[in-house]
Amino acid sequence: MAAHSVSGHRDAVLVIEPGAGGRVYERTADGREFPWGRVLGWEPPGRLLCEWLVGDTATELEVRFTAGGDGGTVVEIEHRGWEQFGEAADAACELIARRRAAVHSHLVMAADATVSDPRRGVRGESRRASGDLSD
Repeated sequence: MAAHSVSGHRDAVLVIEPGAGGRVYERTADGREFPWGRVLGWEPPGRLLCEWLVGDTATELEVRFTAGGDGGTVVEIEHRGWEQFGEAADAACELIARRRAAVHSHLVMAADATVSDPRRGVRGESRRASGDLSD
């Protein structure tokens, strides 16, 4: 997660507290926490809606999970709220772009653990990710 970290620490992990109102944050090995947002909607195994901080400005990140035809998981990501940045939207997108890959990987593993047969283990596979940071 080092390349996607807010703290810049290689030992940081992403934590998503389950349930509406749960926090989304980065935690370093020494226990420091860096907020990324909070959970607005929690509908396992199909949907997660989060407030997603870009600097100090809240946007929304919606992630939908569906079972794929081949036993994998389809992960669809929609990140909205960019219009509030006006002409600075491109710069705001760059701020968030470094987090996206880490979060996507984390969510795919979580989805496969809940949507797929748990006896087969976590597949860590994404069949499709949609949503453009510039939208």
